[in-house]
Amino acid sequence: MRRSPLDDPRLQAFELLGHAVWITDPDAPQVIWANRAALSLWLADDLDELLNRDFSTASETARITLRNLRDRVAAGQRVRSERTIYPRDTPVFVEMSIGAYPLPDGRVGLLVEGQPARGPRPDPEIIRGAEAARYAPLALSTHSRDGETLTRNACASRMFGSDMRFDTLFERPEDAARCWQALLRDGELRTDALLCTTAGPRWHTLDARTMPDPVTGQQMVVLSLHDITKRVEAESAKDDFIAVINHELRTPLTSIRGALGLLVAGAVDERPDEQQQLMQIADDNCRRLGELIDDLLDVQRILAYEADGGASGQGLSLRRRAFDLRPLIEQAVQLVTAPRHGRRAQIRCELPDRPARIEGDERRLLQVISHLLVNATKYGPEGGTITVALTCDEEGARCEVRDEGRGVPAAFRSRLFQRFSQADSSTQRSSQGTGLGLFLSRHIVEAHGGRIGYDAGKSGGSRFFFTLPLAPETEKAAPRSEISDPGAAP
Repeated sequence: MRRSPLDDPRLQAFELLGHAVWITDPDAPQVIWANRAALSLWLADDLDELLNRDFSTASETARITLRNLRDRVAAGQRVRSERTIYPRDTPVFVEMSIGAYPLPDGRVGLLVEGQPARGPRPDPEIIRGAEAARYAPLALSTHSRDGETLTRNACASRMFGSDMRFDTLFERPEDAARCWQALLRDGELRTDALLCTTAGPRWHTLDARTMPDPVTGQQMVVLSLHDITKRVEAESAKDDFIAVINHELRTPLTSIRGALGLLVAGAVDERPDEQQQLMQIADDNCRRLGELIDDLLDVQRILAYEADGGASGQGLSLRRRAFDLRPLIEQAVQLVTAPRHGRRAQIRCELPDRPARIEGDERRLLQVISHLLVNATKYGPEGGTITVALTCDEEGARCEVRDEGRGVPAAFRSRLFQRFSQADSSTQRSSQGTGLGLFLSRHIVEAHGGRIGYDAGKSGGSRFFFTLPLAPETEKAAPRSEISDPGAAP
């Protein structure tokens, strides 16, 4: 049986009052004390019965409303409000005056003085409509003609805070002025806009119209806001993907078609060296198209796995065995020849004398190291030096790829390992790529129980790294095949 945590003689004075007084713990939420008039208002048999009622089913929006009230009264405000309470599921429209009450553990509680609203009882449909608007999962607010906020529901308070003037909603002030003028001119407005929220800038569909204020008769603005950030980001990602894939398909196909066209036309029949060069161009570009298709299939497997927790996808296929990481790095350096990637650079290896034995899929990890090296050759300076360094300690093996290029723009670093992400995704960019390599590298490394990241070089350039756990020295791991969850330790 729950008992009131309050043992305060001062509460006895509230028993003498003719109106209801109760104290609420806004974090529980729970009524923790009430006078006799409050027990009557809440239709309670006695204090114990009221204290033991289950308020845990309160919606998240109701909980947020209580916490907002707590913050306001903790700041010294006295809040007056008309709200509906539901004792024993019976709606009662109550005039409330809400202040702060110090709880025994130092937190702030709500001291509520209330009584049934005077005058005729509001129409139940009006009450239901007001409650539906208050707790709707959509930001709703009303504003006077000078932009001041008249009312806002719980969702709007949560998303935009207590300062919700119309002109401060917008990320760009010129958007606020344009929308306000159009709204006052036409009486209604529907548009998408980037707004300032408590979670940062986010895209919203804004629906607004003017109407007479039922209280003052003056014109006011009714506003509803729907968050469409995920939709905007998805459409942007789709557009970038189409542009990148279009570029990545056209470039090798054009090279293949040109080389084969010259061979078919017999333009180099008398020049074997040029024939061989054209066939090599066609072969390199066919291999490039195959790598693109493989990358897209891997991404599809990863996304399918993440979408339903593995119900329809199998993630990345890994063939694990214990091996020394040093020869794999040397193999990647041999494969990534700088002339093939359009820039001449010197690749230098810094490898330890002792073996760096890990357990993993050599082919997949070769894919990671090769991609980091290819990136370095793309974005490093002509004739620069690329360094591949491997170190080992008790925490595992760490492989770094450092270049002397311009580095990654600070604004782009948070999106480095997302799919289809490129600092320059236009079709006129100077470097080839789909924006899939780092996304796949992250999932491959994480599937091995490791971590991948980026550090800006102290003297310029980029430093990409990944870490992997070392294989136990005593274990002679035999080759085995398994399916691994991307993003999960093996």
